[in-house]
Amino acid sequence: MTAQLSDFARSLNVETAFTVLAVAKKLKAAGKDVVELEIGDSPFNSTASAIQSGLQAINDNQSHYCPSPGLPEFRDAAARFLKREFSVPVAAENIAVGPGAKVFEQFFCEAFLNPGDGCLVFSPHFPT
Repeated sequence: MTAQLSDFARSLNVETAFTVLAVAKKLKAAGKDVVELEIGDSPFNSTASAIQSGLQAINDNQSHYCPSPGLPEFRDAAARFLKREFSVPVAAENIAVGPGAKVFEQFFCEAFLNPGDGCLVFSPHFPT
């Protein structure tokens, strides 16, 4: 018996953002003024304080997975920020932290949409 990939697996392609990145690189090489926002890779170097903080975290052996919803100290700070800046009282335990927008788009779809449901998506958007 031979294993066959699913239709879904066969339909997978390169992340569209990387296709856009390739076009942006070509335009830049041609002398065009391009601001790259397609893959979340900052065009700026890390600040000295960020580098020092990262090195300190490694030296302090803080290089393991954090709690799934995020570090408690960060969640507390986010709750204070939301209250101070937007007058939104939110408890830190109701804040989840993630590595970017995509994971929360996926969570939303899994939590609220069923097969066949419609959903409006703003553009530009993540193609995945």
